[in-house]
Amino acid sequence: GDMLADFVNRAFRTLKQTNPKAEMVIFADMFDPSMGAAPGDYFWVPGGFAGSWEHLSRDIIMCCWTDLPVTEEKISVSLKHFSGCGFRVMGGAYYESGDLEGSRLWVRNLAAAPKPYGLVYFTTRADYSQLAGFGDLVSGRRR
Repeated sequence: GDMLADFVNRAFRTLKQTNPKAEMVIFADMFDPSMGAAPGDYFWVPGGFAGSWEHLSRDIIMCCWTDLPVTEEKISVSLKHFSGCGFRVMGGAYYESGDLEGSRLWVRNLAAAPKPYGLVYFTTRADYSQLAGFGDLVSGRRR
């Protein structure tokens, strides 16, 4: 966990040296104790990534996401963890589900977060079929 945090912090410092106004957003799963940073070994990483978030710069924006099925509880746990640690948070919404129900959960939960940064349309299969509806959802427009 310490090595992962050190690597990310070094990359963040390099980014800031290159462009002091730049911001870094990172997917939070490897720093999330409800996902990849749970106690114990993580695949081939003895000891895993537990506690890795403790050593990260609080200027890094954590893009939280959950595995399927997306639930209000999973979203809430992740957002509360990182917000409680002082990070700005954003949500990684949409998971090739064919609808925007999970995205609606993200919008509702991010509204309650103390430092919401935004919401990103996330696809691993180049599926942009819900993008227009997602845009309407996050902008508050109705179709």
